[in-house]
Amino acid sequence: MKLNNKKCIIFSLAILFLAPYGVFAHGVMSEIGAGGIVVTAEYDTGEPMSYAKVKIMAPGAKLPFQSGRTDRNGRFCFFPDKQGEWKVIVDDEMGHRLEVRVPVDKKNEVDLKSASEKTSKSPDIAV
Repeated sequence: MKLNNKKCIIFSLAILFLAPYGVFAHGVMSEIGAGGIVVTAEYDTGEPMSYAKVKIMAPGAKLPFQSGRTDRNGRFCFFPDKQGEWKVIVDDEMGHRLEVRVPVDKKNEVDLKSASEKTSKSPDIAV
């Protein structure tokens, strides 16, 4: 037993003294800011499309810019990084799908009048 304890102590000391001193953990930071585009998805009854799948497509992109789920109130927020017509697709995976086209200008701002005119709902599909 004494031999094992000595080996353990020597090994521990070797690790302690031979380990690099310049090892530092990296930190994280946060910033709270205003802005972004919020899309609210709801059924024709007014009930929110809670936790529905969302896919954001940037103008001319083949891969999604962002994906996720709506919150319990049917809302999803994203921050566009270029101008053009963005596509937001909300799918509850039970046959209801919403597609919204969001025009974004050079300042990454939305023309709300134009956006609301281009909102389209696909017909409900019975499952």
